[in-house]
Amino acid sequence: MSEEEKEVSRDLLRSSHAILLCFALNDVISVENVLTSDFPLLIDLLEGREVPVILLGLKSDCRRECPQKISRIGEKVARQIGAYSYLECSAVSTENVYTVPEVVIAAWEHAQFNSNNKSKKQFKHCSIL
Repeated sequence: MSEEEKEVSRDLLRSSHAILLCFALNDVISVENVLTSDFPLLIDLLEGREVPVILLGLKSDCRRECPQKISRIGEKVARQIGAYSYLECSAVSTENVYTVPEVVIAAWEHAQFNSNNKSKKQFKHCSIL
């Protein structure tokens, strides 16, 4: 990622209330990348801000193609990165598609009500882009 791309990403993350970190359930390398590159980069870009992360396994409709082992690995990775939640969804079958925004809002509310920093600005709305 170039410095210009990092700066654009930092600007977007400054206003983020929750982050969806996604990987493909039919690609073992995709879930490994969460630990080795995606999450470390995210931490770097957040610059110390605490934002709830939801780990999202995509393409759950490929269940016949991908073993349950990847789901277990996804759950383990979610615990390792301290994710607020772990979900699997499918755009094809719409499995959990409507649950994702609900979990994002719950993560945002949890972060708002459990903030230890009283000087932190409390937001009255959550924008989902």
